[in-house]
Amino acid sequence: QEWPRKTAVRFLPEEEPVEEKNSSFRFSARTLPGSVLDPGRSRFGFPKKYRLLKREQFLSVQSSPSRFVSKHLVFLYHDNSLGHVRVGFTVSKRHGKAVVRNKIKRRLRSAVRLLMPQLHLLGFDVVIIPKVGTDSQSSLDLMTEVSSFARRVKGI
Repeated sequence: QEWPRKTAVRFLPEEEPVEEKNSSFRFSARTLPGSVLDPGRSRFGFPKKYRLLKREQFLSVQSSPSRFVSKHLVFLYHDNSLGHVRVGFTVSKRHGKAVVRNKIKRRLRSAVRLLMPQLHLLGFDVVIIPKVGTDSQSSLDLMTEVSSFARRVKGI
């Protein structure tokens, strides 16, 4: 069964809104193309090519001896031949229930996404492991630690 579609309103420049019935176009402030509120089309997106997705990728990074330890995060990294960084997050059950672990991952993903201009040319695979107590840290503190990792690795 197909659900009835709502009326979509399309705003054209310097014109009155045009109503279209049964349109596939859906407008809301959250999906304004190219806006910061639209994570899929924002310049601060986090596409799949910049993420570690498979278990083998995580294990290959975790087997490497290169690591950087900050106050709240542990960064494991090793070279890749892709010419850009790929990032993965590992949050253990020691941090608490799934809600807390997901909150930590969201904050870390946000910090990495905002610092991607510094990170994207590093050419490393990076696994970020938060230490216990990271859930009480602000996003700014996490961004500072990710930024210090980027500065340290660029200097190597």
